[in-house]
Amino acid sequence: MTQFFAPCSMLLADEYRGMDDALDLLYGKYDTVRLPLIFQQKKSYGGKKMTDFMNSGWGSVLSPISDKVVSLLTEKKITGWKTYPIRVFDKNGVEIYGYHGFTITGRCRDLDLSLLKERIEYQYCASGPIYYHYKGIPLDLSSWDGSDIFLLAGTGFMFMHKKVFSLFKENKITNCEYINITDFVITDESNEECFINKSFKQNIRYNW
Repeated sequence: MTQFFAPCSMLLADEYRGMDDALDLLYGKYDTVRLPLIFQQKKSYGGKKMTDFMNSGWGSVLSPISDKVVSLLTEKKITGWKTYPIRVFDKNGVEIYGYHGFTITGRCRDLDLSLLKERIEYQYCASGPIYYHYKGIPLDLSSWDGSDIFLLAGTGFMFMHKKVFSLFKENKITNCEYINITDFVITDESNEECFINKSFKQNIRYNW
C-alpha cells in the first residue's frame, strides 16, 4: 500500500513522487500508486474534529471526502467525480472509517483570455513596482464537458456548478471555502494563469 507524508495526515510514499502522485490521484490515474492509500495523522499536527473534506496537507489536490459528501453527490446525481479506496488513521494509530479518496473526472480544457475585463493594480510595498492583475477566471465554457464538478485541465483547480454549491451549503459540508469565479484574481506577471488564494481549506470555485 502506498504511504504518503504531509504536514497534517499522510505518511511517506514507498516510491515518492510528491505532487505528481497527488495530481495523478486527483485526475484518476491510479496506476502510479498502490491502493488503498493510507492517510496517517502526524502526531504534532491536527485537531480532534473530523470534517467532510479532510485536510491532507496537500490542499485541494488531495482531500479525502466523508460518507456524507459521497451520499449527497450520489443521491442528487451530481456528475464529474468518483472515489478510490483509502484508509485513515489518527495520530494514535486508531483507524477512522467513513472516508474516501476523491477523484474529479469532469474537465474544462481551456481559458479564454479575451474574457478578462477588469484590471487591478497591485503594489506590494510602497517603493515596489506596480503589478497588473485581472479579476475573474475566464473559463472557455465551449471546452467544458458539462460535468457538475470539474478541473481546469492541467491544474489542480476544482470548479463546481452553483447547484453543487447550494447542495453543500444547505447540508453544511465542512472544511470548504466557496469562491465565486468572478472574485478570483489572476496575475498578469507570469506565463501561467496564477490564481491568488491564501486559504488552507478546500477551495471550490463556482458560478453559473
